[in-house]
Amino acid sequence: MGPGDHATGARATLEPDMTDGKTRPRVHVPRHQKGAARNKSHLRGAQLGGSNRDPRNFVAMHACANSPVMRQLENDVRTPMDRGETITHHDTPIHPTNDPTDVVPVATTTQPHGNPGSQFTPLHSGSPRTPSPS
Repeated sequence: MGPGDHATGARATLEPDMTDGKTRPRVHVPRHQKGAARNKSHLRGAQLGGSNRDPRNFVAMHACANSPVMRQLENDVRTPMDRGETITHHDTPIHPTNDPTDVVPVATTTQPHGNPGSQFTPLHSGSPRTPSPS
């Protein structure tokens, strides 16, 4: 955990048998606002085997960034897992400062790498949103 008890990132090797988790966050997340614009957002989504109980797996994130954006990214990572691939997955929240009160990231960097070679294209205007085999 970083300054202000905020998550600093998640790294995992995702195996096909790790899918199907349900999103039920059961942790305190600094600056989460129930019923407001900030969700409790997984760094590694529950459907990819991410914990619902480990505070190191959560950040407060704008509701629209969490869903649909992060949900779609998780779906894109899960697609090759459903085909039997193993994925190396890194998620890093980007905080504007190291101030302990600065616990809401302005962005996250997500780096999935497939085996035997799914290619993931960064999301930006005009990019395909699904992984494609190499």
